[in-house]
Amino acid sequence: MAVAKGEVVGLFGLLGAGCVEAALAIYGAWRGVVDAEIAILGEPVSIAGPPQAIKLGLGLMAQDRRDCLVQDQSILDNIMMATIAKGAGVSSLNVAERRRVAMSLMKKLQIKAESVDAEMRTLSGGNQQKVQIGRWLVAGAQILILVDPTRGVDVGARGEINRIWSRLSESGHAILIASSDAEELVDVCHRVIVMRNGRKVGELSGVALNEKELLRMAADG
Repeated sequence: MAVAKGEVVGLFGLLGAGCVEAALAIYGAWRGVVDAEIAILGEPVSIAGPPQAIKLGLGLMAQDRRDCLVQDQSILDNIMMATIAKGAGVSSLNVAERRRVAMSLMKKLQIKAESVDAEMRTLSGGNQQKVQIGRWLVAGAQILILVDPTRGVDVGARGEINRIWSRLSESGHAILIASSDAEELVDVCHRVIVMRNGRKVGELSGVALNEKELLRMAADG
């Protein structure tokens, strides 16, 4: 599979199709056996784990927010985690400068909270997801891998988050979304790769990209 700059590509399949595993494997977060070649801007790369992925400009939104966010720490601390791990850029800023960056992101992403000092546990699911997005924007990630990014959020927050993907793709980000939600993928993706039993079985785009055809292709055979 390939994802170009400015493109939103979906991975879709029924339970057990391997979409989540494929997304995690690209990021180096899948613990099973992986047999694949990964290239960024045409150059082969080796991603042994998330630290290497972060340094190469990849960001991951996990299926379960609890795997990525520290609930008893602040929005500020959670936003800065990936940047500090990367060891460059904003990580060199002092505390006041980091706060200004985080406050700017809160405004840009419309994160609803009292301040950057609010603990993650006090935020709604949708706002927690936005903090994850902010984390990767601060870290300078240009390739975003999203696993069920609107799972467990309300309809309003889902719409806001999906509009963020549109804006990010327009600014040149490459986005891969692994989701079991056919409707969501039809709404936000330029094209969708369909998987079955761990393998690609087809691809849909343009007028052919609709829920009925996605489900048919995923179940056929």
